[in-house]
Order: sequence, then C-alpha cells, then structure tokens
Amino acid sequence: MIADLEQDVELGSTDVNDEYVSVDEEHETVVATRIVPFLVVTIRHPKGLIDKSTVSRRPRNT
Repeated sequence: MIADLEQDVELGSTDVNDEYVSVDEEHETVVATRIVPFLVVTIRHPKGLIDKSTVSRRPRNT
C-alpha cells in the first residue's frame, strides 16, 4: 500500500521543492513528506533502512 501511495505522489507532484525530508531523532525514523494538490502524504521509514546519502532533496530556504 505504501508503494501505491509513493507512486501516486510521484505522479501528482510537479515541483521537487514540495518534498521535505527530516530525521525524527526521538522515534529514530526518517520522515518524508510530500505535498501535492489536496493531499499531504507522510511516510516514515525506520532510520536503519535509509542512508543519509540517499536523502538528496532538502526543503528550500524561504
């Protein structure tokens, strides 16, 4: 089901700046949030399953 959500978000997103990746130290998870029209999808990964080098997108500085 998560794979389906990721695919839907990928198809619906046209701006890479709409993706935010952060590390939740308290729960030791990596949190990836993507915002698309009318939908916000937050996916949590256990920190051991994703390497920091694979997290290449960062929120833009506003």
